[in-house]
Amino acid sequence: SLISANKATGNSEGLTLAGGQFGSDGNRITGNTASRNRSAGIGVVDGADDNVVSGNVASENKGPIGKGGGIYVASSTGNRLLANTANGNLDTGIAIFEETTGDAAGNSLEANTAKGNKNHGIEAVTGSLDGGGNRASGNAVQPQCVNVACSA
Repeated sequence: SLISANKATGNSEGLTLAGGQFGSDGNRITGNTASRNRSAGIGVVDGADDNVVSGNVASENKGPIGKGGGIYVASSTGNRLLANTANGNLDTGIAIFEETTGDAAGNSLEANTAKGNKNHGIEAVTGSLDGGGNRASGNAVQPQCVNVACSA
């Protein structure tokens, strides 16, 4: 399925793709804007595998640390985060988290930008794939990026 050209603003969470019993695999989330939501902007969670998240903007999402990032993948594998922008969020701009060791392996990050977030710019778990071209600057917590290389 294609999830494209949506604007999610002022919601509890912007856009969420969840796995679960029937799964949410092989989707494209592209060209969306998720801003000023009470939690995170865009989430790919709980076994939603092999999706492409590209060309999205997630900014000024307001959830607390651990719940207020721009774009995040949690407990899902094989997703590709490509050319997204996450600025001014109250948590990490773009993140890949695991609940148990290895349940978020094989996700890739390429050509993403994160600026002015209140945590790291980009944070990935061990086992994430660095596709290069990621950029981060002006984020509150050093290093700007964790487990991926970033330029300013």
